[in-house]
This record gives sequence, C-alpha cells and structure tokens, in this order.
Amino acid sequence: MEGIGPALRAAAPPGVTVSVTGFEQIQAVGSSTGGVAPSVLAEALIAGVAALAVLLFVYGSAVAIVPLLIAVPSILTTFLLVSGLTKVTDVSFLVQYLVAVLGLGIAVDYSLLLITRWREEREAGRSNEEAILAASPTAGRAVVLSGITVAVGLLSLVLLPVPFLRSIGLGGMLIPLVAIASAVTLLPVILAAWGPALDKHRLRSGSTTFSRGWERWATLIVRRRWAAGILGLAIVAGLAAPALSMNTGQPRANSLGGNGQPAMTLHALERIGVPSAVVFPIQVLTHGGASEVGGNTAQNVDFNRAVYGNFPLMLAAIALLTFLLLARTFRSAVLAAKAVLVNVVSLGGLVRLPGALLAARFRLEPHLRGAGHRLDPQLGADRVVRVPVRHLDGL
Repeated sequence: MEGIGPALRAAAPPGVTVSVTGFEQIQAVGSSTGGVAPSVLAEALIAGVAALAVLLFVYGSAVAIVPLLIAVPSILTTFLLVSGLTKVTDVSFLVQYLVAVLGLGIAVDYSLLLITRWREEREAGRSNEEAILAASPTAGRAVVLSGITVAVGLLSLVLLPVPFLRSIGLGGMLIPLVAIASAVTLLPVILAAWGPALDKHRLRSGSTTFSRGWERWATLIVRRRWAAGILGLAIVAGLAAPALSMNTGQPRANSLGGNGQPAMTLHALERIGVPSAVVFPIQVLTHGGASEVGGNTAQNVDFNRAVYGNFPLMLAAIALLTFLLLARTFRSAVLAAKAVLVNVVSLGGLVRLPGALLAARFRLEPHLRGAGHRLDPQLGADRVVRVPVRHLDGL
C-alpha cells in the first residue's frame, strides 16, 4: 500500500498532482497520528490502579490489595496457557487484551465475593479460620458457578465459522477457569496468613458488609415487585430498542476523520459530488458466463452472514447450557429459567452500549482535536465489539 502513491506520481505527466485516498489509507494515517497505542502491560497497570482505588473505597482497609494479589498470578497463568494454545492453533492478538483487562476484572470480582463473605463471618464473631471455612461453601460455590457460566459463554464462540472468533472463544474460556482456581485456592491461603492484619485498621467504623440504604432499597423492590419489574423492563427495553436497527457493517469512511492527506482528498472528492462509498469498491470478476464478487464490501457481507446467521444456534446453546447449570445448582427449573430470561433481556442493552459510547466519543472528539477533524456520529457498529458482549452478559 505504501508504494501506490510513489508509483502513480512517477507515471503521472509533469505538473499533475497525485493524491491517494481510500479506507485503508485514511485508517493508516489516523492510527499513525493518533499516538502509540498502550501496551497490554500498560493497560493492565492502568486498570489495576483504578481497581485499587475502587477497592480502597469499598473496603476501607489494606485488605483491598488482596484481590489484586489474586489477579496477578491469575493473569500470568492465563498468558502461559494461551502461549501453549498457540502451539496447537492460531490465536487472535485480541486475546492478550482480554486476558489482561478481563482477567483482572474477573479475578477481582470473584475475590470480592469471597472476601465480603469472609468479613461477614468475622463480624459475626468467628475466628479467622472458622470464617474462611464458612465462606468457602457459599461464596466459593457462587464463584465456581459464575466462572463456569462465563467460560461456557465464551467457548460457544467456536460455533461461529470465523477462525479468529473461535480463537477468542478458546483463549477467553481460560480466563474465568484460571480465575476460579486462583480464587478458591490462593485467596483462602492469603486470608489465613495475613487477612486479620490487613483488615485491622479501617478507614470507616461499623459494619462493612451491611448497608441500611441497600436494605431499604431491597425492601421497597420486594414490596412493589410488579411495579419494579415493569419499570426495569421498560428501561432495559428502551436501551435495547436501538440495537434492532444498528449498522453492523464497516464505519463510514468520513467517520474516521483525520487531517491527513487521504482524508482531505476524500473530502475534496465529496465536494465535487463523488460519494464516499467509492472507498469500498465491489470487485466483479466475469469468466465463462459466470460472475464472482469480491472486495471489502463483499467480505463484510460474508462476515455478517457467517456470524449473525449462526447467532440463533449459538445463543440457544448458551441459554440451554446456562439453564442446565443453574437448574443443577439451584435445584429449581423456575429460578434457572428466570435467570436465563433476565440475562436475555439485559443483553439488548449491553449490545447497544458500546455503540452509544463510540457515538458519544465521536461527537466530542472534534471539539478536542479541532474543527478540522471531521467526524460522523453515524458509525457502523464494530462487529468484533458486539460478539464478545453477548458472551460476557452472564458475568
């Protein structure tokens, strides 16, 4: 791609100015001028600092460091397993970002469940060892169930006939499984060795596991369950409604913006009536009375058919396996069905959320980068973002 411009300029008559534009050129210039993307380590460190700040606010003591102590070996172990997986099959580069950021979130989440339960038992008067033993059968069981459910959802990506999505499913499945192992083995050891010392000096007095405000809220919801259910359903439906009309294709060329020469060339062509769709040409090859279609646009159509055409099967598989896991755990088909139904209903809002955030970003970015940065909030939904969201909804 870098040689196109020089080759055209060399072949052009004297005095003719040659400028090359296209989706790839605009995207390349936008990436190169937007700064160097942070590495996986940098993103994990930033997320870790943010998580520590939240944990300190929640716990109000040095025990807030414990979930991060669980996350570090969990992430490193997952990277080792993914490295082994690369010896067997190709793995998408996106998996490393999932391991770093999602691995941190899941490890912290599962540690929160066990530490909160351990604190409840300690505040009830149990010794440290008794509190650990009491917390494990309840919170530990919840951690295992949650982790297996998330792993099943991610693994279902292998049902899609797209190699890089299948690799994300295989690599992503390892994240919750390793987090489970870390939470139910390393966490009790850390609490047994240093738990009371870390939790001794607190920033806030009183109970840290009971909230009168949340108790009042729960009482109100239970007392007005039908009104609360209808209101909640209406809110989620309102969030999910735009997802029915979302554009799952590539973003419009002018939504990439930029002040580089390729973008300026495209805008100049648009001003004289050339549509921006020219950057997504459809290539047609005719031979022997038959025609074959190729190009970026055709590939995008094939991708959507391959992914979304198999979505009913994949969602059905996730719902069925989740229902069986929950029914086995709760020993109630009704509770399991309710949980699956709530998951499905909330899915629509989660699917729409990334697009809404991207649209907000593109509306604000012109003010941050200057008036010359042309952006269009009517973006195509990034297909790669949508797919994992559907599988993490149970997290």
